[in-house]
Amino acid sequence: MFKIITKNEKTTKLIQIMQYILKKKKVDYDEIEVVIFKKKGMRILVRNLLTENVSFHNDISLTITIYQGNKKGSATTSDLSFYSIDQLIQKVLSIISYTQRDNCAGLPDLSMSLCTTSQSLQTFFNYSLDVTLGIKIALQTEQSALNYDTKISNSEGSNFDSNINTFIIGNSTGIIKSYSSSVSSISSEIIAENHEGMQRDYCYSIVPDLNDLLLNIDTVGKKSAQRAIMKLSPKKIKSTQLPVIFTSNLASSFFYDFSKSINGYSVYRQTTFLLDKLGKKIFPEWLNIIENPFLFKGLGTQPFDEEGINKSIQNIVYQGYLSTWLLDTYSSRKLNMVTTGNCGGISNWVVSFDKHITFKNLITYMYSGLLITELMGSGINMITGDFSYGATGFLIKKGIIQHAVSEITLSGNLKNMFLGIVKISSDININHSIRSGSILFDNIRVSGI
Repeated sequence: MFKIITKNEKTTKLIQIMQYILKKKKVDYDEIEVVIFKKKGMRILVRNLLTENVSFHNDISLTITIYQGNKKGSATTSDLSFYSIDQLIQKVLSIISYTQRDNCAGLPDLSMSLCTTSQSLQTFFNYSLDVTLGIKIALQTEQSALNYDTKISNSEGSNFDSNINTFIIGNSTGIIKSYSSSVSSISSEIIAENHEGMQRDYCYSIVPDLNDLLLNIDTVGKKSAQRAIMKLSPKKIKSTQLPVIFTSNLASSFFYDFSKSINGYSVYRQTTFLLDKLGKKIFPEWLNIIENPFLFKGLGTQPFDEEGINKSIQNIVYQGYLSTWLLDTYSSRKLNMVTTGNCGGISNWVVSFDKHITFKNLITYMYSGLLITELMGSGINMITGDFSYGATGFLIKKGIIQHAVSEITLSGNLKNMFLGIVKISSDININHSIRSGSILFDNIRVSGI
């Protein structure tokens, strides 16, 4: 008897397929896990008010993982016929014969998988696979950008995307769980031009509920145009060390890099610069990071992780101290700890901020320094924490933007950056599962001319 935890009747057929697999458990293996992921959606691209591309996708994958005598095998197929499934099981068993024993391999404990939360979680909202509506949304976004100013000379295009994702997991402990989620987005990338050259920039909005997206159409187009114009006539600056602000979208990416440094796999492999920092201070004492998987309309909202482990609200950083690693079943066993329900990554992170400090206030508070709006490259050494990024942004003097800045490089060490956070403003980025405002750092090394 399988305990089915689902609220979406459209997944019934997929669950029946999963039950077929789980009921086939034989003496050939000890444990089996089945994951089905389905993604259905539409993408529309318009450029210079002409529809360039309309594409649909309806993808599905089925992954079977089998454990036998502490040995593991796994394989994936997109063919969900019973014949294909039977063949896949045989192939997984064949793979197991080539793998090594690992005492940490195996399914999560049943007690960790049982649904005990009383949270009524909504992850599915309005969406649209209507081509006419999608084209209209993309064209309106593009139109608002092109009409913003005479300096707008061209467009790289505006996109509308809408997707439905369904995730189902079951295993031989008798659990089957599923949930569906929706996500829609618009984006616009615009080119501005003056006598000194051209610059491009972009803006986007991504939300679980299409109704919220419809409120942002003109805003996305206008912001992409405004940002491109502001980047015109950039100047170079001399190498120096000075305060720096990361805009809220960069702040979310910054904390995402932090999340990778506390991933359980990096910890047990000893490939993270924070290896000895659990329970120690790594941020200013006023900074907290909470993982909240139940956040209403959060991009990372989920009832359970990719192993079926129930999610819970947990402190990641409390008063500047690192509270936990991010663990799944395997990495937790490697470290003799308990899974934190982070198989597949993080859910929603909420970073503390100063509600009295707006983005404009943050620039005024910094007084002089750099406002960074874009980072280029992937320049982090996760073992040492050293980083080096190409960057563009704006020079700030006396709390006022002076001019655009280009061809600079930021470098340093993430440990120092973490402790060097001065303030976080209230302009929260909701286009990311990590919700953070813009960050002011005390001093960062800047290489220019």
